[in-house]
Amino acid sequence: MAVVVSQASLRARVRTAIRQPNANGFISDAEVNTLVQEGAYELYDLLVAARGADYYSTRWGSNTAPGGREIALPADFYKLCSIIITDTPGPSSGLNPPASQNWVEMQRMKSAEYAIQESLTGSNYLLVKYQLAGTQNQGTGVITETIRLFPVPQAAWNVQVVYLPRLDLSNDPVSGEPIYNGVDGWESYIVAHACSTIAAMQEDDPGFWMAKKAEIKDRIQALAPSRDQSQPEQVSDRWADRYLLDYPRRLLPWP
Repeated sequence: MAVVVSQASLRARVRTAIRQPNANGFISDAEVNTLVQEGAYELYDLLVAARGADYYSTRWGSNTAPGGREIALPADFYKLCSIIITDTPGPSSGLNPPASQNWVEMQRMKSAEYAIQESLTGSNYLLVKYQLAGTQNQGTGVITETIRLFPVPQAAWNVQVVYLPRLDLSNDPVSGEPIYNGVDGWESYIVAHACSTIAAMQEDDPGFWMAKKAEIKDRIQALAPSRDQSQPEQVSDRWADRYLLDYPRRLLPWP
């Protein structure tokens, strides 16, 4: 179960730990908030590395457009977990998957496969591979992330993506500030990060707080993988269904 921790409570814990209770003193609330958010990003990455996909992942889908190579990913996209495709478009522009279809996991295209993939007609969904792509700011203030398909689909198919979103720092409607998931007291990592930075700013020794961060990091890495013990982890055959359905590809000449 999630443990809701407010930014205000974290800020108060930081001020208590560093003996800086005055918001108009050495460090302002806005500065503490910035350090809290930095620590939250670090903690989120640790949780993601410790099987975070099992807890934080979400699903999103889209239909391919005939002749369209790229599909724009959601604005909160952070890390891809899985991507599957079927030859039937789904409702709501593909956001919802079509029912009772044969799905295959789409393979990532390697650079050496570019010529082979582009030589295909794009009429068979089983032969489509993907790359993650996107555009940087380029002075426009807009950054987009996309799935790029090879070859270009020539029909409307449905693609479903399981992904990890970026850490949500949107403001809570009640407090007006972000809230965080402390899980099992792991928000102490955020406090330790802020305190170590402030100690260095004050030219104090941050060693205690750095050691605290390392201690909590070890705790996360040790405990997080065992949060779900209902079934042991097993190696799964990810390509068995594709092998059965992918007969045309196996007729291609050896590269």
